[in-house]
Amino acid sequence: MMSKDFIKLVALANIIALPVAFYFMNNWLQNFAYHIDIGVLLPALAVIISLIVAILTVTE
Repeated sequence: MMSKDFIKLVALANIIALPVAFYFMNNWLQNFAYHIDIGVLLPALAVIISLIVAILTVTE
């Protein structure tokens, strides 16, 4: 029960943080001569890792 609520909070934090992080990272990377585009894989990997860490922390 507690882990389900905690996972919801982590998911909500990811939903709030992803657009903000994407905006600032994209603006920062545009200042370089050889800039790259941020794809879908990197943010998805960050969400998955944060959820795994949250699950492992709560289920201890």
